[in-house]
Amino acid sequence: MTEGGRCLFDEIKALGFTGCLNLLHKYINQGAAARRLLRERITFGDLAPGAPLPSELRLVQEHGLSRTSVRQAIALLSSEGLVVVEPPRGTFVRAVEPTETVTLLKGDTATARMPTPAERRELEMGEGVPVIVIFRADGSRELYAADRIRVGR
Repeated sequence: MTEGGRCLFDEIKALGFTGCLNLLHKYINQGAAARRLLRERITFGDLAPGAPLPSELRLVQEHGLSRTSVRQAIALLSSEGLVVVEPPRGTFVRAVEPTETVTLLKGDTATARMPTPAERRELEMGEGVPVIVIFRADGSRELYAADRIRVGR
């Protein structure tokens, strides 16, 4: 039930089809706006690697977004590997990892894919970061977090 004893279904019915579409469009636009806002602040350095993101409540109040839109934006940015969610501490811009160069020798091949949950734990990786699998000519296999290596010949 909502204020005044009306349930959400009654409110949706009262809006009508067009009203519901307008409301849905508003929330879709809010989600895109929240993602764009946070992505730009990260990309342009306003939020540096390791820096905390503003709280959900602050983003809602300062930018007129819904809490749901902010949560969805953070979830998407986490799946892209741009932010790390650390309950209950908060959400942080993912720090840039130091890289090493892995040399491919004659007969070696490399492929990229998303890691399994076990591989993610083993390599201590965040969400949204692929792995690079090196298949050596001798039949061995090496696994690396893609944000921590460079592949060279």
